[in-house]
Amino acid sequence: MRLISTAILMVLMGSSLGICSSSSQDAGPLSAQIFADRSVLMPNSSYPLVALAADSGGQIYALAWDQVVKLSQRGELIKRAALKKGQGPGEVQNFASVMTMGMDDNLYVYDGAKFVVLTADLTFVRNIPVMMVGREFYVDKAGDLFCRKNDFGASQPEEFLAKYNPQGKLVGQFLRTPDLAMSMAGGMAVRTPHPYVPTNLFCLDPRSVVYFLPNTGSQVSRLDAQGTAIPAFKVDTKDIPISKDEKAEVERRYIGGTNSNAPMNVELHYADRRPYYRKILIDENGRFYMVRTESVLAKGKEATIDVYQADRKKKELRLGGDPLIVHQSYLYYVVNKDDGVGELTGAIMRSRVPD
Repeated sequence: MRLISTAILMVLMGSSLGICSSSSQDAGPLSAQIFADRSVLMPNSSYPLVALAADSGGQIYALAWDQVVKLSQRGELIKRAALKKGQGPGEVQNFASVMTMGMDDNLYVYDGAKFVVLTADLTFVRNIPVMMVGREFYVDKAGDLFCRKNDFGASQPEEFLAKYNPQGKLVGQFLRTPDLAMSMAGGMAVRTPHPYVPTNLFCLDPRSVVYFLPNTGSQVSRLDAQGTAIPAFKVDTKDIPISKDEKAEVERRYIGGTNSNAPMNVELHYADRRPYYRKILIDENGRFYMVRTESVLAKGKEATIDVYQADRKKKELRLGGDPLIVHQSYLYYVVNKDDGVGELTGAIMRSRVPD
């Protein structure tokens, strides 16, 4: 099965595997290798690969909706743990799709209602009953958890960066901004399922310093010990209008579902211009990887990434998929391919970041 999966994925990835820098806009994505395919990860499972994490020893963790696996630095299976549906210790209420490795060397899996904490050996530790917004969260060396939260107390819903202690108690609220993805209707909050609504971006560096990019700005700031934002560096952005074809595709793919689920008169936030960045990653060397927002009409699943170091842009990269983690000079992403009759092939791919 591994040979079949590998062959399918190489066809899926295509033959254009050149390195792209800011001086070569038309070259292909970074050369990629299959780190581990589905025959290693998820036998007898029809669920996609949805998240990755890495520990300080170089091992990689992969999450599907029904299980999480630990892999060696060569992509070999070390251990698998099932994620059973239920309310018991270590069980998930919903399909889990978000995961991170904390700087405390524990693995955190989010199921939409709580965080399930596992050791690096995939042994259950505890649940943290906290709900968050978005897909990004981080855990520092002390076990404190950072995530985005909503506040509906104001006339316009707000978003803030929340800090929770290891027991799930809220111990900090920072960086309040309007939540552009939320609207109020009859006292109810309605989220716009829209790829072009700007979101606040943040990440945690190896020293547990928070870096933050507001949803409407180009100034990356860092938080000091008191939670005050201090300017760190500027990022390049462009004002990109959304074409009529893109708007039509957004309406078809996203907005129709909102109207059917919320028939009341709601003023949803439909963007006219594309947010420039949608994700921040940071590596062990302090390099920032700013993932751009691509058109919903773009063919394939390539990602464009601006790399910043020492407060300035170093290079532009293209990757064959959406980067999920950066670890030991590699960018990792997943490829899932459905043949339309229930057979799902997938793989973890990795590309070395050029110096």
